[in-house]
Amino acid sequence: MNILQQAVGKVINFIIPHYIIREAFKDKLPNYRAAPVSLDELVMTRVIRPRVLLDMDVKGGQIMVVDTDGVMPAYVDMRTSIFELPAEKFMYRTMLSVLSASFIPYAVSFNNNNTPAYFMPSGNNSDLLSAAQRVGNSMSNIQPLSTSDVEIIGYNTILIRQNIRSTGIYSVRVLVGNEENLNNLPIKMLPQITKLCELAIKAYIYREMIINMDQGFNAGGQIIGTVKNIVETYADANEMYETYLKEEIGGAAHLADPTRKRRFLKLSISPGL
Repeated sequence: MNILQQAVGKVINFIIPHYIIREAFKDKLPNYRAAPVSLDELVMTRVIRPRVLLDMDVKGGQIMVVDTDGVMPAYVDMRTSIFELPAEKFMYRTMLSVLSASFIPYAVSFNNNNTPAYFMPSGNNSDLLSAAQRVGNSMSNIQPLSTSDVEIIGYNTILIRQNIRSTGIYSVRVLVGNEENLNNLPIKMLPQITKLCELAIKAYIYREMIINMDQGFNAGGQIIGTVKNIVETYADANEMYETYLKEEIGGAAHLADPTRKRRFLKLSISPGL
């Protein structure tokens, strides 16, 4: 199910009068050579993608923990390294920000389960080697550490400062954007997404039509007062959109992200874990 199309379709077909939506989104200077575009696509192009999806990414997004396995770093100096992470590690989504990087102990850097491509090839794992690995981990002189001194310097490219050069793999916690149709969100968020789309569309309609309302909205030579009355009720739609985004969507998106939810519950129950 395309949750975003479901939300937009519900607003267009059941909430806002179809006549008003058609008038607000019609081309003021139609291009007769252009291919016809559906009303749903016009709403998606002018309102949902540039505003709603962007705000959903900023307020929500999804936390992912990825490793640098198989990625050769570029060293700036002894304590600064750059990693260009492949897009498939983020399921081909956009990386919005990087939150932290965790250092893995020296012994783990040479294990058979999480071995970077430039150290030792894997494939020789066994119970004996796993036991030996745990013994090595317990004797490691470098404890698991993490740092928030990381930043994005390019597309899927991060810079890690305070680097421990002897480690082979880093575990990076990043914030990525939602799937383009919000299919990563649970279906139970459909009412909240529908409400957000409704307010965004109403705010767009008010901005596009309110000036023309002062001149009288004519259809077949007759002034239609009902259209003006309905559009005037959308005057607070933009403010309501911002309030709803802040008070409702932020919390709902927080609980919809499994990684963020697990971290929140873990810190709430036992901060020492």
